[in-house]
Amino acid sequence: MILVAQYCLLFLLLTMISMTKGSLRFSLDEIEFKEFVDTFVTKLVMNSYNERDQLSIQWDTSYHCRGNKEAMNVNLFILGDSIDRYFVEDFCRVHYGQFHDWEKRGNFSYKVGAASALTCMIGQVKIGVLNIYGTNPKGPYFRNHTNVPDDPYADTELRIPHGIQTYQELFGIPNFVIFRGDLWDMHPLSSAMTNGEFDESNINKTELINHMIHTYTEDFKQIKTLLPNAYIGTHTVPQIKWGAHLFSPIQNLLRYLSAENLGLFLFDLNLMTMDFNPNKVLRDVHHPNRVFSLYFGNLLVHVMQQWLQNTCILNNEKSEK
Repeated sequence: MILVAQYCLLFLLLTMISMTKGSLRFSLDEIEFKEFVDTFVTKLVMNSYNERDQLSIQWDTSYHCRGNKEAMNVNLFILGDSIDRYFVEDFCRVHYGQFHDWEKRGNFSYKVGAASALTCMIGQVKIGVLNIYGTNPKGPYFRNHTNVPDDPYADTELRIPHGIQTYQELFGIPNFVIFRGDLWDMHPLSSAMTNGEFDESNINKTELINHMIHTYTEDFKQIKTLLPNAYIGTHTVPQIKWGAHLFSPIQNLLRYLSAENLGLFLFDLNLMTMDFNPNKVLRDVHHPNRVFSLYFGNLLVHVMQQWLQNTCILNNEKSEK
């Protein structure tokens, strides 16, 4: 019954999104990269899940580009939230990378004890993350986050361009971008509690989702304008322990719809973890644990380096003709 209801909701959303479809224009190689990720990730996931209790994908350091070592440099910038911050921190520690905290350089703030802007450098790989408070252009956001002297770029419409500009000045132009900050957009759901249970009667889920689709489309347009040559994508989230029947399905439907309608590449963490007990994947109610962070990081780098190597080979073959 639940599965039927989810398919009905998906059909409703697909019908709704067809009326608000984004007008982003993507080049052929970006479309090819999206299809490459779809095929390559699925193959890796299925191969690694022969043993369902093991997360076995390893980061391959053997990729190279003849005549151009810099062509293999992965520079990934993630505009996300605490799920992505944990991933970068875990991945960097396991691979003995160098941390660079740049929140003060960009005049960004988040909360005590957690970095809002962080980059990890491991050899040819740079992975940066900037905390986004949600997809809405302006605050106040959840927990009353808004523009203040310590964080004058809290508003998403300001935070994205200032974050990209600051990141480029410090770490170069990213060739890959992942955007996903919708967990902060879930606060209307988290605030609809009665005696510890969700009170869905006051929530217009269709209106909430439609609004988030619109704001996400505008945010992706902004990113595409600022980084026209980057490969832009998103990722889903694992099933969470608290409010899973609302939070995870809504967030992940947004990811699937965004990827399909805007031509984005998609890393499907939901697919990767759907057969796992949440206790084996999560460190708390919704953040993936260190083992899965490493798995996800290895997968990201593996796919991106494979794509860069394929692109290099094709470019070398063209230059030799």
